[in-house]
Amino acid sequence: MPDRAAWASPWAPGLPLAGTGKEGGLRAGLPTERAGRLEHQHELATNDPTFAEHRASVQVVVEPAEVGKAHNTMTALKIPKGDPGDKPLPRFRSNVDGDKSNLEQRDVSEPETTKVRAKPVVDQVAGFAREDGRQDVTQNTAAHEAGHMFGLDDEYVEEDAPAGVAKKFTGDRPAHFGDVQAELGDDAAEEMRNQDSGSIMSRGAEVKRGHYVPFLQAVERATSKQWTVT
Repeated sequence: MPDRAAWASPWAPGLPLAGTGKEGGLRAGLPTERAGRLEHQHELATNDPTFAEHRASVQVVVEPAEVGKAHNTMTALKIPKGDPGDKPLPRFRSNVDGDKSNLEQRDVSEPETTKVRAKPVVDQVAGFAREDGRQDVTQNTAAHEAGHMFGLDDEYVEEDAPAGVAKKFTGDRPAHFGDVQAELGDDAAEEMRNQDSGSIMSRGAEVKRGHYVPFLQAVERATSKQWTVT
């Protein structure tokens, strides 16, 4: 049976979340590796010539909250350890749907490794069908799913998506493409296009400038000033 808990903060990328086994709660802690976390990957800086330069960093704080008062309600599926030599149970497909999310215990403790193309999608045209030039990337699934809690879309390719899941093709524009383009320009937006890459919203753990746009928009609303991501 899954444990359920509500969290007062909408996103803690890379944050280990696991069932405590006590009163249906969850525990949160900081990972030993910073790869794949949004915190301190980039900075926000004012971009207004009429205003003195200010800089801000991103810190994510996750707190438990009463159901009904939280930004996100999470269901965590606990997976039994089994005996040595047992075949691992199939991986549950974690997902985020609005203010509700579903993850499993292994999303945090057992990162997944995927082979992706080493070049950006715009450089793949000449050798589109070739399998060389690939590299392995590792992703903490919980970090990827947390990205959806802030409104970022998937950036990976999934042409054979299961029923009920939208198909994703190489070169498609994810939902956040337009916001990134408006805030940071074409180059930052092009990095967001759907492709099997090392991006945190694709198959890997790389946090790009465009992934900070939700934070950028929040600070712009709070200050009524223009900011950028460095």
